[in-house]
Amino acid sequence: STLAVGAGYLGLAAAPTLAVACMASVLGGAGNGVQWVATISAVQELTAESMQARVMSVLESIGAAMPGIGFAVGGVIAALVSPRMTFLVAGCGVIGIVAVMAPLLGGNWLQKGEVPGEVPQQASLDGLDDVVVELIPGNRPGNPEEGR
Repeated sequence: STLAVGAGYLGLAAAPTLAVACMASVLGGAGNGVQWVATISAVQELTAESMQARVMSVLESIGAAMPGIGFAVGGVIAALVSPRMTFLVAGCGVIGIVAVMAPLLGGNWLQKGEVPGEVPQQASLDGLDDVVVELIPGNRPGNPEEGR
C-alpha cells in the first residue's frame, strides 16, 4: 500500500492530462487508506495493552504533524522549482523509505514465549485469531489502565 502511495505521487509528477492525474490520485488514495488501517492494526497488535493509549497518542500526533511539515517542504520545492518536482520528490521519498524499511521491518520477529532458533508452531502476533482494528480507543469496563 505504501508503494501505491509513492506510485500515485510519481503518477502526479508525470501526468500529461487531468484524467491521468486523477487515476494516479485514486491509486495513491487507495494505498493511503489501506496503509493507515494496516499501520494502526500492526501497532496495536505489537503494543502491550497497558501502553495502547500512550503509543496510539504518539502515532496519531505524528500522523497529524507530518502533513504540515510536508506542505511546508512541498511549498518550498514548488516555489523554487515546480509543482511537478514536489510530487517527484515525494514519490521518490516514499519509495526510498519502503526500500530501506521493508527489509528491516519485514524480518521474523519473535513471538511471546518463543526461543531464538526454534521453529514457531503458529505465526501469529498475539496467538489469537482476532481481528484488531481500534481507530477510536475507549475505556472498557474493568480496565483502569486504559483512558489515562
